[in-house]
Amino acid sequence: MREELQEKSVAGSSSIIEKQKEKVKQHEEHFRLYNKVVFTACTLFGSIIAIYIGGWVMFAKSILGTYSAYTTGTLTFAYLVKAAIKCIMASTAAGAIWCGGYILGRKLER
Repeated sequence: MREELQEKSVAGSSSIIEKQKEKVKQHEEHFRLYNKVVFTACTLFGSIIAIYIGGWVMFAKSILGTYSAYTTGTLTFAYLVKAAIKCIMASTAAGAIWCGGYILGRKLER
């Protein structure tokens, strides 16, 4: 009789352990999903900001501003040099911004 009770208690405790293991596994799956979402959001946000700053503000606006100054007759050598430097540095700025988003995503992921 005593042995039967011990076997039942061992069987009951193993089922509790299995349930706990399943809960831990589900928690880990949710945590992995959260990590993927956070990483993707940070990388995407960094990419969008990089395209806006590097592509639009520094590159396209400089070219459009230079063209506008040329057509109105107010283009100076200093303005042309500043626009050229902005265009050259646009890809560097965009890359740095994207890297910042990527690094932030990796830091928040773990």
